[in-house]
Amino acid sequence: MQKAIKPLLLLVLLFAICLIALWPGIMSPDAGSQYVAAMSGIYSDHHPPLMSWLWRQFNKVYDGTGIVYTLHLILLYTACGIFIYIFRESKLKWWYVVYPLIPSIFAYTIFIVKDASFVFSYLLAGSIISLILTNRSIRFKRLLLVLCALLLLYGTAVKFQAKYLLLFFTIAVAYCSSYKLDYKTILRGLIIYLLTMLIIWCINIKLVPNSQKSYSWQLVKLYDLSSISLILDKPLYPEFILQDPSFDFTKVKQLYDPQKVDDLTFAPNPVLRSGANATEREQLLKYWQKTVIDNPGLYLKIRLRLWSHNLTSVPSEYNDPANFLKRTALKPIVDIPGIDNLINHTYRLSMNLFMFLWIFPLQILYCVLSIRYFKQSLWAPPLALFAFSSFAMLVALLFFSMAGVARYVLFCTCAIHASLGFAYFTWHQHSTKNS
Repeated sequence: MQKAIKPLLLLVLLFAICLIALWPGIMSPDAGSQYVAAMSGIYSDHHPPLMSWLWRQFNKVYDGTGIVYTLHLILLYTACGIFIYIFRESKLKWWYVVYPLIPSIFAYTIFIVKDASFVFSYLLAGSIISLILTNRSIRFKRLLLVLCALLLLYGTAVKFQAKYLLLFFTIAVAYCSSYKLDYKTILRGLIIYLLTMLIIWCINIKLVPNSQKSYSWQLVKLYDLSSISLILDKPLYPEFILQDPSFDFTKVKQLYDPQKVDDLTFAPNPVLRSGANATEREQLLKYWQKTVIDNPGLYLKIRLRLWSHNLTSVPSEYNDPANFLKRTALKPIVDIPGIDNLINHTYRLSMNLFMFLWIFPLQILYCVLSIRYFKQSLWAPPLALFAFSSFAMLVALLFFSMAGVARYVLFCTCAIHASLGFAYFTWHQHSTKNS
């Protein structure tokens, strides 16, 4: 523990600086909608109702984004502290000191967005599981696993795609009990997964009235139909959309953005609307299914094109980073003549370095490495957890995403960077045995 004191103290210092300098965080447009729900107490399922409900409770203590921002920081920096403890005997502990400052992670640390709640909850759960897997004589293991279950419950409740990687984490929780990956462990993991999803379903039923259900899955279908329609140059939509007064295929062509569906569906008077009742939603789903079956190649093409944007997008790609910082306690510094231009110019020069594309090969390498040495190395199971769960996230984004933006791969970014120490020791342990 002695060797971990200095990096832990530096991490605490960075936490304090980030908390004070960037207080109270920056509210994203999505978070603005969630805040309105939190203030009114009327929740929709388009944005996570549990996060809005929790925000409502926070507002009773301190109004605004400050407590949510603090929560995100606590989740992230606590995870880093645990990683530092795990690698306390290695110089790699210093990697986890600078981990929160990695630009593609830091950009969303200051942003109040549901992706941060999801990712940092899962990251802390992953760090606790990693601690248990690498220190099998640890005390209070059951209490730590209960904490993991709560973190996974919250993280899954605030992000739709999280349910596609939850199973990896619940199996890991079950694995921590016996340290054997057999059918009993997988079955226990599946039971924990189903219980988690059932609790989330019950929470959503309790918080969201029928009038506020948005059925947001329709947006993905509308994106797919629009993309295929433009390629074939004919409107491929169900009848209720074609007959809607706001529909105009020429306008669809003008507004269409291959990177997101927003311009077609989120305007005050959108050119495309979702199904307003069960009959229309069923029509949309069946029409989408027929269109995909008739055009499987085009469907795969447009999904891969959108997915590629997740790999090549960067934080604040369409925004002005200096303006973001002016909304924090750093405003007096950013307002100094020339500082804002320097920040934006530096960002534009370096932004391409922040693409997930550059670390994607590491994800493949880590998956292979963890499989190869899963039984031989103590470090391989945590590596497998991060590598395969982030891979599952990418697969989920391929089929269930309505946009291609950097924040959608935030979990993958965090997981791969967190894997560095585990990958090194998995390989180093193997190399030492061979020598």
